[in-house]
Amino acid sequence: MITLNIGFLEPIFLGFSAGLFLSFGFGTVFFALIQTSIEHNYWAGIKMAVGVVLSDLILVAISLWGTNFLTNSNTYKYYMSIFGGGFLIILGIANIIGREVKSNNKKYSDSQFFYAKGFILNLINPMNFFTWLVISASLKAKKYSINEEIIFFSFSILAIFLSESFTSFFSSKIGSKLKPNMIANYKKINGLIFVFIGSKLIYDQLI
Repeated sequence: MITLNIGFLEPIFLGFSAGLFLSFGFGTVFFALIQTSIEHNYWAGIKMAVGVVLSDLILVAISLWGTNFLTNSNTYKYYMSIFGGGFLIILGIANIIGREVKSNNKKYSDSQFFYAKGFILNLINPMNFFTWLVISASLKAKKYSINEEIIFFSFSILAIFLSESFTSFFSSKIGSKLKPNMIANYKKINGLIFVFIGSKLIYDQLI
């Protein structure tokens, strides 16, 4: 007979709740996911969400076991902010000056693009790493065992993937009803958001 350890219910509930909260942070990944789903289709958004989850797994692993990385965390934040900010600015400008989208049902054989887009956008934001780092430190302060931490982070990432999947689904449904010029306008607004966030990342490190 299989029994559920009551002690594991807390990390399951808190982990899933934390994941839902983090997935609606309205950062670059959130807006890029909506844009990708509107311009292309639901599955493109899902592939991007998978890329996000893969990068989160790396960040969580570093937070859990890479404690020696903490001594260089300021250096990491500096270089990732500069690189990430530059990447977002370039991506934002590309969105602003890009051509009008003619269809949101294009078929893309190169699925790696969407995986890579989610992976890179999530990884280059230094706040993502420090968020997982703070959560990990908080769990250690609560005397969580390594198994409880793994359960917490597993359900956090599950919640992120599910919420981003729903976001992709509803965005693709909305996109199918939008006119091409409306999609193009959203893409330009999205580009301005990327440029602003990228510029702020660089400004905060240089000033």
